[in-house]
Amino acid sequence: MAHTLKRVLPDLPDGARIAFIRLRSLGDAVCSTPALQALRAWRPDLRLGYVIEDRFAAALEGQAELFILRTPAGSAAAAAVRGELAPAHIIRAQAFWPLARRLRAWRPDLTINLHGGSRATALLLASGARWRAGFAGGANPWALNLRTPPAPPPPGRRRLHCAEHVASLLFALGLPPAPLGPARLAPQPEALSTVRSRLEQAGITAPYVFVHAGARDPSLIWPPERMAAWLNLLCAEQGWTAVMAREPGAHRRAEEAVLAGMQPGVRAVCLRDTSAAELIALIAGAAWVVGNDGGPLHVGAALAKPVIAFFAGTDPDVWYPWRVPHRLLRAGGGCATCPSAGCLRQGAAPCIRAIPLAAALHAARELASEVKPAH
Repeated sequence: MAHTLKRVLPDLPDGARIAFIRLRSLGDAVCSTPALQALRAWRPDLRLGYVIEDRFAAALEGQAELFILRTPAGSAAAAAVRGELAPAHIIRAQAFWPLARRLRAWRPDLTINLHGGSRATALLLASGARWRAGFAGGANPWALNLRTPPAPPPPGRRRLHCAEHVASLLFALGLPPAPLGPARLAPQPEALSTVRSRLEQAGITAPYVFVHAGARDPSLIWPPERMAAWLNLLCAEQGWTAVMAREPGAHRRAEEAVLAGMQPGVRAVCLRDTSAAELIALIAGAAWVVGNDGGPLHVGAALAKPVIAFFAGTDPDVWYPWRVPHRLLRAGGGCATCPSAGCLRQGAAPCIRAIPLAAALHAARELASEVKPAH
């Protein structure tokens, strides 16, 4: 039997255990941290667990006890995500059952499904929790016995930010409503040391800007040649090096295209085979974080970095950099208001390609003026 808006959190016993399930997406994981912090501040006695894939687990390090779903690397992982028949399916199945057994042995009192997919639903049921909560209207609602309607945005706003959306579920379950703090990440000492060595090997000693040149979909990137032209001007004005990164197994071309467009007097590098932990450490050392909307920009916000984000197929109202100085760039209404997103199916997003170089340069100068230390 499903219950709606049952406020279970105040009634959980001391030391009760709550498991959150959000398997994929670096940005989603980072944006869930304000809600986790609010819950921990209200009831520090609770034990929090988080189920997440290994490639994103570094984002939750120190935030909760981690239940990590091991995934294959590189092209096999991409094939599995696309649902293609591949050896990755076998590897995922072999990884699923030990994780399910460990989660059940942890004996959560409440499991909250922030993901909704079939694998997350199976883990939700495998957890054995008395209460299984999630948003009404999501995938597999039959697996929930606490269904919470999504909260409406406050007057004057079109949608909630992702961080607010996650917190609204906890508010409905009994967490006293309060303003959310910033997202927070803790770079791992070993990753910091590794990144420091890699930067030294690349000859990077000056301050740098971290650049997210790629995107989850090639159609969602600002043209790399325009990105390079912008970075040439930005780095020359600020005295920065441009630093990019690529995760293990990735074969994106955007970074190479940006590197090809950099002027001889401006340093730019791409650190390949960079893990999520190393990405966090790399961004921790940056002056700013700029580029196409995606997980690295949310990492930058969680590390209190100024951010400039280029948007196309994602909604800035939901995904703007949380609680940090930032500038958002998109042309017209962007894909967020497009009724069909047909351009994405055709492999191109004219809205992000229409963002002019002058607008990006103006945004950077505005942001520099805003965050400039007072004398």
